[in-house]
Amino acid sequence: MLTRNSSAAFFAASCAVGTVVLIVCFVPLVVIAGCCARIKLAFTNGLAISSRAGRDKLYQVLLEQNGMESKDVSVKVTVSGREYTISLRYACCKDQDDTKPPLLFLPGSYASSAPFLAASAILSAHFRVYILDLPGWGVSDDLPFHKFSVEDLISCHVDVTQQFLQVMKLPKAVIAAHSLAGFFAVHHAHQYAAQVEQLILINPAGLLPLLGDSTAYWSFLFKTGVHNYLLRSLSFFILPALQGFSGMGESALFQTSLLCSRLSGVHILSKLISWNLTHTCWKVPCIDMLCSLTVETVLIYGSADTLLPVHQGCVASALTEGQLKCYGVADAGHGPHGAEPELFVRTLLHGIQNTTAPGKHYKRDAIGGVQLSRYHACFDCNFTRGLILDMYRTILNETCTFQELRGKYELDVRNMQGAHLKSEAVNRA
Repeated sequence: MLTRNSSAAFFAASCAVGTVVLIVCFVPLVVIAGCCARIKLAFTNGLAISSRAGRDKLYQVLLEQNGMESKDVSVKVTVSGREYTISLRYACCKDQDDTKPPLLFLPGSYASSAPFLAASAILSAHFRVYILDLPGWGVSDDLPFHKFSVEDLISCHVDVTQQFLQVMKLPKAVIAAHSLAGFFAVHHAHQYAAQVEQLILINPAGLLPLLGDSTAYWSFLFKTGVHNYLLRSLSFFILPALQGFSGMGESALFQTSLLCSRLSGVHILSKLISWNLTHTCWKVPCIDMLCSLTVETVLIYGSADTLLPVHQGCVASALTEGQLKCYGVADAGHGPHGAEPELFVRTLLHGIQNTTAPGKHYKRDAIGGVQLSRYHACFDCNFTRGLILDMYRTILNETCTFQELRGKYELDVRNMQGAHLKSEAVNRA
């Protein structure tokens, strides 16, 4: 059994001091780089991107480039007995073919529909695509999330998804959810299995108590919301510094996502994450619910993501005897749909053709032996990786190294890339 390094607290304090020093030295360079990036984009697009009108104009440009349009829909959501009427923004393809099966994308936190536009344009050859901005993100209305309990947050997002399907008269749809939205989508599929044709989880959050190698650092930001206020106040001045950090994907994609987002749902993550100086964890992991689903489900990860890494999917797959398929998009970070849209589409189509319902194969006794409550991540990356290995070994009762564990998915990725898919859109890509 693994034990926490006795120097974890000292290491955490050292990281805090180092972070302060880094900020003092690095911020001036970031500001200069940000100014250059802002000026370049301003001249390139002819937009005052820092303004709301400029962001909306940029969003319209992106929609036009991908042959899509945005619309608003009003829904009623009930939380703890109180009813809220909110307006939701969604994007869809122009002149949609109603004979095609519906596919609903749910963007994750700090994102709008913008990063999904390129992939959706390709997928429109096969699906009637919708991309919904969840409350507090994109251009959709806010809700008083700071007043909600964890249970309220979950029921609210489940209700929003279901209300949207009903208003749009979609009795059944393929739902593809990214990051935080993936956590809520698992709860929705559990409650409304009959309305979910298939469930695609893209770098889903909340499967396990621990996240990836960079979990403690990102959890501090998510818990405090510091980066939210910095992004609001500094906008393009700080965004270029995020390029490639923690596998979050290309800077241009991340910038576009944030500029087309309200950035007002920060209270959601702060309620779902526990953080202190020695460890951090996701309060209400949904691994048991995921593996119990009767809905056909597949996991897709960016192979370079260190926030929600692909080996989290390895644990879920092991718990279902490999029936819960997991695929990695090579060289993509936390947003494979935006960083590598063509390869992401290939992966999604391949996954849809090979999905199974994990519930029939769930090794429930194994998860009981894992004792999830003790799996808290800390600032030591080796300790976090050790926990993943310990969990995997406990489930399968076999030994392997961390490199061998990742190799299982790298092999699947190579096989997936070589698969021949009968798709005109993919062949054109």
